[in-house]
Amino acid sequence: MRPLTLAHDVLARRDGRAAALWRDRIESLKRDDAQRYLNELGRLEREHGIRITTIRDRLEERFVGPMVVDRLCALIEPAVEQAKSLDRDKIPLLEQELAPLALTTQRRRHGCAHWLIRLENELHRVRTVQSELGNLAEDVFHVPTGGNGLCIAL
Repeated sequence: MRPLTLAHDVLARRDGRAAALWRDRIESLKRDDAQRYLNELGRLEREHGIRITTIRDRLEERFVGPMVVDRLCALIEPAVEQAKSLDRDKIPLLEQELAPLALTTQRRRHGCAHWLIRLENELHRVRTVQSELGNLAEDVFHVPTGGNGLCIAL
């Protein structure tokens, strides 16, 4: 899955529509695998009398959970730019797309959500890049801008 998610991250930062098509295609290709694994996990949970929520949560993402986070990371920079403008009445796309994920995380309530850490790291990256020192470092050292799992750190 790693090459597929890396390609998605690049698409998410350059062309949101292409990234959505890519994500949908991956989900359709992996749907049966995910269901098979969920069924097996359910059987094992019943057999052993325990519930393994962290594994269940990942399987319920249908292998596209990290791609959803890629999309959110790609929306951070436009949201920061919009926050600087006077057009604050318009709800940022980031906020709209973040709402379903936030609700899901609220229901789970275990630990700090990995996607929150990625979004925070991406926000730090955007702020650094927008500073004069960040621009100078990026020009001189040719710093890469993101990458799946490279929203500076995962």
